[in-house]
Amino acid sequence: MEALESVMKSEHLMVKQAIEAFQAGEIDGAALKQASAPVGIYRQRNELFMVRVRLTGGQLGVAQLEFLADLIEQDKVGYGLITTRQDIQLHDVRPELIYDIIRTCTENGLAFRGGGGNTFRNVMASCDSGLSDDSVFDVLPYARQMSDFLLAYDHAFRLPRKFKVSFSCSESDNALAKMQDLGFVARRRDGQRGFEVYGGGGMGRVSAPALKLLDFMPAEDVLKCALAVVNLFYDHGDRENRSRARLRFVAARLGEDGFRQLFKGYFGKAEAPKLSRPQRSATGPDAVAALKIFDGVEPMDGAYEKWVEEAVVPTRFGADVVSLRLYVPEGHLSPGLMRAVVRLARTCGCEILRTTRTKDLWLPMVHRTALPVVYNFLKANQDAGDLTAVKIAGQIQSCVGATVCAIGILDAAGMALAIGTQLDALLDQYPGEKAHLIAELTQAIRVSGCPNTCCAHAVASLGLQGMRRKVEGVSEDVYKVFAGGEITPEGVRMGESTETLMVRAADLPAFMGNLVEDYIRKRRENREDSFHAYVKNELAG
Repeated sequence: MEALESVMKSEHLMVKQAIEAFQAGEIDGAALKQASAPVGIYRQRNELFMVRVRLTGGQLGVAQLEFLADLIEQDKVGYGLITTRQDIQLHDVRPELIYDIIRTCTENGLAFRGGGGNTFRNVMASCDSGLSDDSVFDVLPYARQMSDFLLAYDHAFRLPRKFKVSFSCSESDNALAKMQDLGFVARRRDGQRGFEVYGGGGMGRVSAPALKLLDFMPAEDVLKCALAVVNLFYDHGDRENRSRARLRFVAARLGEDGFRQLFKGYFGKAEAPKLSRPQRSATGPDAVAALKIFDGVEPMDGAYEKWVEEAVVPTRFGADVVSLRLYVPEGHLSPGLMRAVVRLARTCGCEILRTTRTKDLWLPMVHRTALPVVYNFLKANQDAGDLTAVKIAGQIQSCVGATVCAIGILDAAGMALAIGTQLDALLDQYPGEKAHLIAELTQAIRVSGCPNTCCAHAVASLGLQGMRRKVEGVSEDVYKVFAGGEITPEGVRMGESTETLMVRAADLPAFMGNLVEDYIRKRRENREDSFHAYVKNELAG
């Protein structure tokens, strides 16, 4: 641990020196990025910076969220943003503050290493891990141990390109393990915990599902497996052609059988500590016993039941213990909103939070008697932000887009908001179905501002990818439509798209409104039972 601390201090100092050299005009933006990106720091279009705080599996303590709220307010950072990889990203950070921020975060248990560049990125995990009825077991302890192991492994930070890992707790694969460079899906065999292992997948200009590498691997071998795949990528990734550098291109070059054989060779010779079964889980009986029980609290208005229907999720701990989704508009976290969530969690006796791939916050466990208390609290504190998801605008998931990201093409976040506003106006005409449609559509639609696929649009029911094309010599902004993508226990279905599935950016909100209106009509006629099925039938080949 001391050796890792020394390495991180050295890397953080290099970032500080590079920023100072850039401000003095001694190096250019490319040289600055070479130093800052491997620590998860990128320059925005407005010359301020985004700083990624890695959260393994999206889990953080309530005290850590309070710490980040203090940091944002104290340093006058613009805002926090929950990312599609479950980080919390600080935006509009002044360059002179970066070194102190990353050192302070590291000293408070939020290590700054990786998170960008050609490195090992934040590890994702199912937000319902250890909670839902279909959760095979809690995968988060394994994700944390693997992340800690690779944080100290130098090869993981000298790779040909980015390296992404995910842990799913069940066959539903809600953490997209089957689309990662390395993915683990929880399994049990003869009472033993283990994982189905996938590798060589990923999304971008050329997306590809991962290949199944092992039908079953004992959970104790997680570190050995991670070491094997990192070393394979380190040795065989393309370091000359950046556009072909991801691990999935090694898999494509070797073919399925060749890639599996290469992996098995590395796996056989990898030497890493075996993991022991975690003794405690943050979602175990002790956490259940700490939950606060309330008596006689009534909800303040009649929208309570609709909110419960959409925001409350059952758990394996019986009818009295539920999970709760807090819908964060556009994933934006102000200090006031963060502190409101901290107060709410403590009121309920919940000491951990999780971020989700959909850029929301998740209270893993609350007692069912607390639900009216939670609802009344959210309604009374709406000045900090509405967390009850009473509309679509702000809930359609997107990347940050070209207004922030230096490599973005179109304003994905702005487009998601415009589509949401269009759909809200439409759904006002269908009050009885509105709550269900909000939940369904916000889960189905994804918007990315370029082909990098940060929002996983390639496997969404309806994915939108920003791009530019020339029509009679004139460049115009368009969105390519991907239809019918999904990940199921049977495998991955990539969304289908053709040159005819393109819509001008200016026309896209109206296009989406017409599409959803047609779906509602056919749903009422019992000709469609889900938006996903409708999209597959109408748009996918």
